[in-house]
Amino acid sequence: MGEPGFFKQLGLVLLIAALTACSSSSDNTPPPDQPQSTVPDVSGQSQSDAEQAISSATLLVGTITSEASDSVPAGSVIRTQPAAGISVAQNSSVNIILSSGPANVPVPTTAGGSQADAEAAIVAAGFVVGSVDTEASDSVPAGQVIRTVPAAGTEVARGASIDLVVSSGPANIMVPDVTNLTQMAAETAIGNAGLVTGLISTSPSDLVPVGNIISQNPVSGTMVSAGTTVNLTVSLGPANISVPNVVGLAQAQAEMDITGAGLVVGSVTLQADVNVAPGNVISQSPDAMTLAAAATPVDLVVSAGPDAVPVPDIVGLTETEANPVVVNAGLAIGNVTVEFSTTIDRGDVISQSLQPGALVLPDTPLDFVVSAGPPVNVPNV
Repeated sequence: MGEPGFFKQLGLVLLIAALTACSSSSDNTPPPDQPQSTVPDVSGQSQSDAEQAISSATLLVGTITSEASDSVPAGSVIRTQPAAGISVAQNSSVNIILSSGPANVPVPTTAGGSQADAEAAIVAAGFVVGSVDTEASDSVPAGQVIRTVPAAGTEVARGASIDLVVSSGPANIMVPDVTNLTQMAAETAIGNAGLVTGLISTSPSDLVPVGNIISQNPVSGTMVSAGTTVNLTVSLGPANISVPNVVGLAQAQAEMDITGAGLVVGSVTLQADVNVAPGNVISQSPDAMTLAAAATPVDLVVSAGPDAVPVPDIVGLTETEANPVVVNAGLAIGNVTVEFSTTIDRGDVISQSLQPGALVLPDTPLDFVVSAGPPVNVPNV
């Protein structure tokens, strides 16, 4: 009976030994006699320096991973696993966590806002404003943001540069060439191009006809934005002319001098004068030496001499009555023509060539028109 009791005691001892062995194998703590190393502090170091420090501590470099960090520069060590300062068995693996730099954040939406608002939004999101370029746009008003580069919503590292593209308004327009056109045609061409006629100035020109465009600003071919004003210089024709002195000259010579100077003969009025020979110029307007534009009319007052006679009024008289009136006034009977009239009696004077009351030289011919009465319908026989 004593033998079974012995085996029971032996079994209990073996069970306790087995449990003790299992407990020792599940404990991570190294046996007291295994050499130990302290995990070095490699935070902030580069990967290569950290690996060297770990190897120098008789440890092994484990896995290399990365994570975002706003405080540790990209490529530097954030921490290790196990952490720095922990004692571990020599030749244990130490994992390294590297910084990938600041965490990515989305680029803010700034399209359609002003440049100032866009720059403020970029800075507030943790970025810096990069280059600011302009681009023509028919849909985005000038001064507003068209887009960012990178595009809005793109996730990039905090602190990255964000470029802006700002609208300069509608695409530029080429200024048309309107020189030598009339002012009206030039203004039409400018309007059709999407531009606006600006200041209109004038200048004499020996080459460009009166009323045509001498020059424009901006010049043709210049690229400008829609609505830009184009200033025009319009020709006054040749430079102002000094009016020649024709007083005292015969009318024919005076008229030649006037037209030869680039002017034109205006009205010619006869006036009785005892001092100026008949047919010579008494006075002129504009006066001699006055500066006038090309083609300005020069009016003349011509002497009819002391014997100038007034033109009689013969309209309404019969031809028989008119003839002696003309002769008695000191004039000559000129061409007499006949016209049909439904309002003037047959044989009466309808009109005369010289204004009644005007002074003329003696024997000046006076033409007049006599009524033939209403036209007669000849029957077809």
